[in-house]
Amino acid sequence: MLNGLVPSHSIESFSQRTESFGLLPQRTWARHAPLAWLISHPAQGREPIALDRRIGQGAVVSTEESPVEHDDRWVLSLRGMSVTKISVDFRLVLVLDSDWEIALEAPVNLSHATVHANPSVLLKPESQDVAAALALFGAKVLSAVVFKSGMLRLLFDTGHHLNCSSDPSFEAWQVTGPTGWRFVSLPGGDLAVWTRSGASEP
Repeated sequence: MLNGLVPSHSIESFSQRTESFGLLPQRTWARHAPLAWLISHPAQGREPIALDRRIGQGAVVSTEESPVEHDDRWVLSLRGMSVTKISVDFRLVLVLDSDWEIALEAPVNLSHATVHANPSVLLKPESQDVAAALALFGAKVLSAVVFKSGMLRLLFDTGHHLNCSSDPSFEAWQVTGPTGWRFVSLPGGDLAVWTRSGASEP
């Protein structure tokens, strides 16, 4: 028993419910165990406890990798993250695991598989004409790239491609992360980047 964390009878009863009576599948019961039990029985916990991990169905392990800068683009560390929420006002907003958010204001091209077989659909967030974007709910990101010309390109495991170009008059899109990262497509075709420290990069 760990002092002051969980009474021993709670740990014993939890173990009985899960192992003796089989109320939870064996491969998932450790996710629901009291933290004190997992710490005191590390070999039986099945999985390590990580502070930056969300325990739950469909969750991913956040490695907190930073975006990588290249000559003409930034490659974002969103691979494997799922679209957990889609909202619409004057923007189309895709919320991902680990509190990353993609907000689209300019028209967006959404295509599936090859363009020749499936012509792209133009989504218009300003007029809420974005019904086709519902296909992205639950999809996992395979690739996320922001170009220094102000264009955003996303690829999902469903075969969908999402492309949003810069706008001559306003900010076309922005991508924000949980640790201070922020990417904004500026009017006229440029990219503003805020890093973890809050500094802006040209």
